[in-house]
Amino acid sequence: NKDKVLTYTKDVYKQLEGQVEGLKLDDRDFVSPGFKFNEWEKKGVPVRIEIGEREIGNGGVVVVRRDTLEKKKVKFGDLKETVVKILEEIQENLYEKSKQVLVSKTYRVEEYEELKKVFSGKGGFAIAAWCGDEKCEENIKYDTKATTRCLTKDGEGVKGKCIYCGKESENEWIFAKAY
Repeated sequence: NKDKVLTYTKDVYKQLEGQVEGLKLDDRDFVSPGFKFNEWEKKGVPVRIEIGEREIGNGGVVVVRRDTLEKKKVKFGDLKETVVKILEEIQENLYEKSKQVLVSKTYRVEEYEELKKVFSGKGGFAIAAWCGDEKCEENIKYDTKATTRCLTKDGEGVKGKCIYCGKESENEWIFAKAY
């Protein structure tokens, strides 16, 4: 019964309203559930709540995480707490994955040939000393298409030799390509 499902769905929506940022209720009945699932996944929605007659009969919903594709049956009374917790877990999971990718694609280089190698193939980020001379940066950009992005977190005051010209450098910088 469509009316029963829609009424229950609106109750679920009311329970989560104000607790979940960006909450949307997709009550279109002229497209299939599969179409809706695909559309919202393409939009990047982190959590999808599936509601049908079976879920209503069981007094709950099915919650689907986009990051792991895990489906979980959740009772109506536990929904708010569960969804908030899942969203926090997703945020932490995505942060950790991003951090791992960043670490795995960041290379500390001391020779100019190493810097060129980083940007000629595998890409990523390079940490190197730079003297601050714009001419050096222009030459690096010409050779590698990479430029300085920012100082490393602990790179201010780290003495070294400029990756390009060999002059004394006061700081470590992150180099990367712009896309």
